[in-house]
Amino acid sequence: MKSTRIITAIGFILITLSINSRTIDPRESIRNNFPSLEEVLSFLNNALLYECQSCQYGIAKKESGYFLTYRNFISKESDEQLIWSSANNKFVESVRSDYANMNRPRSQANNEFSELYNQREKFDFMFFYGYNNWAQDIVNFLKPMKDSLSAEDLENMARANGELAKQAINQGNQFRKYKTLRTEDGEKASAYAQNSMEYWAAIKKINPKYTPLIIEDLDLKIGNENMHFYNLFNSVKMENKANYFLSRAWYPECYIQSAKNLLFSCSIDAFLITQGDSDTYPLWYVQKKQNYRNDVVVINAPLLYTPWFLQMNKERYKYNSLLDQNSYAALLKKGMYWDNKQEKVPFKNWLSQKVQTSDTSTLLYDLVPKAFIIPFKGSNLNVKMNGNFFAHNDLAILDIISSNPARDFNFTSPFQMYLLGLVEYYLERGKSFHLTPKIQPFKSDKESIRQLDNLMLYTEVSYLNALKHSGAYELNFVCYGIQELPPLFNTDKMRLIEELMNQLPISQIIKMNNLSMLESMSAFCSEVAPKQNEQLKNEARPILLDRIEEMSVLNKAFEKDIQNMEEIFSIYAGIRLQWVKFEPPTIAPSDQFVLDALYKKVQQFLNNPVIENRDWSELKLQALKKGLENLELN
Repeated sequence: MKSTRIITAIGFILITLSINSRTIDPRESIRNNFPSLEEVLSFLNNALLYECQSCQYGIAKKESGYFLTYRNFISKESDEQLIWSSANNKFVESVRSDYANMNRPRSQANNEFSELYNQREKFDFMFFYGYNNWAQDIVNFLKPMKDSLSAEDLENMARANGELAKQAINQGNQFRKYKTLRTEDGEKASAYAQNSMEYWAAIKKINPKYTPLIIEDLDLKIGNENMHFYNLFNSVKMENKANYFLSRAWYPECYIQSAKNLLFSCSIDAFLITQGDSDTYPLWYVQKKQNYRNDVVVINAPLLYTPWFLQMNKERYKYNSLLDQNSYAALLKKGMYWDNKQEKVPFKNWLSQKVQTSDTSTLLYDLVPKAFIIPFKGSNLNVKMNGNFFAHNDLAILDIISSNPARDFNFTSPFQMYLLGLVEYYLERGKSFHLTPKIQPFKSDKESIRQLDNLMLYTEVSYLNALKHSGAYELNFVCYGIQELPPLFNTDKMRLIEELMNQLPISQIIKMNNLSMLESMSAFCSEVAPKQNEQLKNEARPILLDRIEEMSVLNKAFEKDIQNMEEIFSIYAGIRLQWVKFEPPTIAPSDQFVLDALYKKVQQFLNNPVIENRDWSELKLQALKKGLENLELN
């Protein structure tokens, strides 16, 4: 009898364990048990002992764990090895490298992984990522759970189907051309694209306030995705499919106005070089759907890495260019390295030679001089390139400038102009940076003031608040534009400062709960309105002290906390972190109180074991700690 009860009890336990094992949700297992990408890269920084000279490392996040991938540029071979096992829930004991140079030791926190680190948000959010079949694997993984998908699951499905649409169009060819796609492939791509947009719509239906990955505004993200497919189907000359997604595209009014402000800053028939999704897709929307400023040629710089985009724009907008998709595809297949021995040369002559030899040259690389002469507006631009390497899309941009020297050019980012060696030649014109034929001692002129007056019409609380994470960027354009006005325009400068202070009361800025915007406003006021800056710091102090107190390294999103720490430092130190060693500031006692609390929180983070496995976060915290110590706080 007793033995029967024991057997029954054991059976019950086994059944219970079996039921529990079946009820474990594989989605939660991945979300809760998989390490972050930063932890993976930090492990590799310590475990991978030798440098790879002729290969590229990558990371693949699969259901079975994380893999280190290799691709040898010379042999064209590829391989992968498991480095973290989901079955064992731990990293491997050793990491081999078939392609490593055993005589070349690795450095800590190697720059080789920095690009991968910049993709951490996608790796940490997506169930699988970083290899050829990740999108299909996500679809297969989530399909059996279609009736219980959360908003995060739906975003995974939306992004995966979007990737499958792109793969159907690209056909595995990163250097594909601008030409018609086979009907069956086009229909396949269209089905994936529609699936993707249906998943985005499903997210909005169940949670209209959902915050997507990277682009934090759901309406902005959905608008951008529709415009992405509009551009993608145009690239294979499927105008009907493209127009279908254009017809479905929609943006909130604040983003429409922001796009119009950017186009307004450009002269007639100008080129506008953009940098990302949100400074490109809304522009195309207002041009194509609202027929606003179609004269401006909007060119997305990252997309210029593709032959099809280069050729599509050239044919559509009828501008001059030495490059076409054939010669450009040949150049894209080659590495480009600086030739520090070559003196400054005429850009068009150099590029003409490259175009003529690109199809016949057997070399796997090209040497590029660091300095060029580019004719522009009846003058010559003396361009000295910056950066550690020469990017192919820089080549395409310089080609368009040199081939259309009478046209106006605007950029959405001065950093792009810096890399191109053009930073001395710009004037800030509203929301864009205008290329000029002469070096500029000041960054403003009368047209700059007209553009600032236009921006001031919209720079008010409700507009910035509606823009959400983009509001800080919008405010920056106004603030820096006013600050850059030279003494010649002091009357206008004082007028604009007064208008801005009236339109953006300090208390309202604080209520927005946007630290990036608060930092921008503080930096502006510290230069032109010290009393308002003191008001800002005094009113924000209790709110930011509470914010510091609630920061925790146990929060999965603690990297956002580190960014907030840097912003709080900037506000109360009165200086950006990277400038401390050059301009040690004087700290008021009331500001020191906040900085002391910040220093204690940094120490808490650094002493937490979680940070031991996160090289990049530790580097940021150490820099912040050193910056605080350099303030010589009591």
